Amino acid sequence: MGGRYDTRSALQASGGPCPIDTIVTEETDVTVNLPVLKDHSGAGVTLSLKNIAFGCYDHHGDAHSGNCDPFIGEACAHFAQVAKVPLIVLDATLACFDGGPAPRDASTLWRENAIYLATDPVALDVVCRQVIMDKRRAVDRPDKTRQCHHIETAAAKGLGVGDRARIDVQTVRV
Repeated sequence: MGGRYDTRSALQASGGPCPIDTIVTEETDVTVNLPVLKDHSGAGVTLSLKNIAFGCYDHHGDAHSGNCDPFIGEACAHFAQVAKVPLIVLDATLACFDGGPAPRDASTLWRENAIYLATDPVALDVVCRQVIMDKRRAVDRPDKTRQCHHIETAAAKGLGVGDRARIDVQTVRV
């Protein structure tokens, strides 16, 4: 992002005010969210919700406390009020299942060879969190689902569907 922050439209987060990037508030009509499929040491996963919260806000140190919860949900709820995100394109061509978001060990990367498209950030994060947890289980790493509580917080704030049984996933093979 541009690094210029709009203090007039700042998020009033649990740890203090967090200005939003002026690109979002002054220079665009819509935002296309472009996250990557990866593990995160604090939040459990870095997907569409965390991408908005940490990519568009000048966040404070407390944003990472509590596995980034409730900050991610607060930031995404604020973002939904000030910006439109009609599309999320998640890059899962090369994914990270451990040591993310910037793994030092290349053996924690794998070729998922997929692109996920969505309009619901919570639903996408529920589905992609499971992809990462399935990969972790396959290589005998512990499950981190409970660490990813920010996804449930975002669902509780009405930001999308958090119930996997209500999420329609369609696969297109090319």
